[in-house]
Amino acid sequence: MISGENATRPERFADVAAMDVLQTYDAPVVVIGEGNEVRWTSSGAERWLRAPAPVFLHAGRLCFDDQHWRGGVARLRTCLEGPERRQILLGDPSGSNWVIIAGWLRQLPDEQVLITTYRMAHPLRQAAHSGLAEQFRLTPAQCAVLDLFAHMLPPRDIAKSLGLTVHTVRSHFKTIHAKTGVRSSMQLLQLVRAFCDA
Repeated sequence: MISGENATRPERFADVAAMDVLQTYDAPVVVIGEGNEVRWTSSGAERWLRAPAPVFLHAGRLCFDDQHWRGGVARLRTCLEGPERRQILLGDPSGSNWVIIAGWLRQLPDEQVLITTYRMAHPLRQAAHSGLAEQFRLTPAQCAVLDLFAHMLPPRDIAKSLGLTVHTVRSHFKTIHAKTGVRSSMQLLQLVRAFCDA
């Protein structure tokens, strides 16, 4: 495991007032100081950046699975810093557990920091807690099917995971398609990700 230095808590971060919006944003946000130390993390980062993701927070440090990424925070800064927003992909050989890290520089009174955001391979929220269920009046069973669908499981595996028949899973999909108005599985996946990643 490769890690950065201990994170400074938000109350010690010089620009904490400007970070209030990011703090309430549920997506992972990590601010990295000039010395490559973690200076600030959003509540979403604490919640979602966890092993076995290729990059994760542990004990106030930004850590990388060294099978997938070598060089740690210093390499991350080198890849992302610049006046324009940049992105990099970290993943595993299976392709099932990846993260896209976006970053941009911001000049603060005392230093220049790198603000990073993280888009995970799998949705951050369950369908039932994303607003999707409420807007389209989805049942708990339909939400459970969508959660596994968002992890790219085929109907047979969804059925096995939920203790259902494949016919029942396909019936749920048919009803979900009708409720949401989508015409294809790709459109449904886009809808689920739009709600569950927001």
